[in-house]
Amino acid sequence: MHTSRSLEYMYYGWKGRSRAEERETCSETAVYSTILRLWESFLEAAPQLCFQLYIVFKEKPEERIATATLRGVAVFSSWASLAVTAVMFFKRHRIGLGETEKVNFTSQLFYFLWRVCETGGRVLCIALFASTFEYWVFAVLCSHYVIMVVWFIWVNSNRDSWAVLTCFLFGYVLLFYMPFHSRPSRYLHLFYYVIFHAENFLMLGLWAGMTSDRDAWFYIPVIVAVVVFFFLHIVMQVVYYKAFHPKSKDIDWCTTCDWKTVHQSLKNLRS
Repeated sequence: MHTSRSLEYMYYGWKGRSRAEERETCSETAVYSTILRLWESFLEAAPQLCFQLYIVFKEKPEERIATATLRGVAVFSSWASLAVTAVMFFKRHRIGLGETEKVNFTSQLFYFLWRVCETGGRVLCIALFASTFEYWVFAVLCSHYVIMVVWFIWVNSNRDSWAVLTCFLFGYVLLFYMPFHSRPSRYLHLFYYVIFHAENFLMLGLWAGMTSDRDAWFYIPVIVAVVVFFFLHIVMQVVYYKAFHPKSKDIDWCTTCDWKTVHQSLKNLRS
């Protein structure tokens, strides 16, 4: 389902660009459609992915090879769908904001790998924590959601009802990944990812210490997977900004750290 929708989205994007006179209209419309696609994907695919993994960790079903393969394909499809949607959102909004530089295939690939590692570790930790602590997982997620919504409203100068509603909707997306950047981005990412990974390792640590599944086949592999995703997430993000970002040559890696710069980074959000 998610794969077919992604393919359909790409098809109509290509079709709209086939005529020169339709490109501008197509670009404007695509900006709004990518926002809707982002919400739809994370409202549907992200919970579905968490629930699929929760069933595996909680029920530990005895399945035939064919059934297990189908389940694996479904999990991978949902997981890849989230990262593909993130790439589409990022690329389309760079164009919609009037920026002339466009990401090439290599840049999109590393951006995709960055988001795959980010969402992969997140959904694993959520599913593992839920398999042992059940409804307590909502306490963790709701706490994160409230922090993100309050922060998002704070940085948004427009306080009308639609803008506030957008803050609440994007607060949900921020449960799984950071779709925004600023100038400079490092303090924004530091603020978000310290909270993000602290929650991940808190959920992983509590699950690893209190689960009754220490003899299960997945106990060690999932711990290793979360740690690997953590390091790969950082590596892919650094590599992307260092070598494949459209403005990588203009990025100042030794910028000064002062409150004015940090405040600007946290408030000047851009998609």
